[in-house]
Amino acid sequence: MSYKSEHIDDDQTIWVTSSRSSMCLHVDPDCQNLKRSEKIYARKAGIYHDGARVCLRCTGRAKERQSYDYDTSYYEAAKAAGKAESDD
Repeated sequence: MSYKSEHIDDDQTIWVTSSRSSMCLHVDPDCQNLKRSEKIYARKAGIYHDGARVCLRCTGRAKERQSYDYDTSYYEAAKAAGKAESDD
């Protein structure tokens, strides 16, 4: 199942930009990603297929995808090497 088919009714108003290459449906008219576009169009969600991309930011899913649980050992080693080099 897609996000659109599970969470957005066909009669719900969504917003899209004029860019067809990166078609993305927005559910929040104040979305920061949407505001970057010159042309914004209000449409009914039903005209787009169920698998259409829905903006992660305006649905709140962007926060779910962020993960800060990554290994920092390479960064720390490079930082220490840079500090040691600058001390010489």
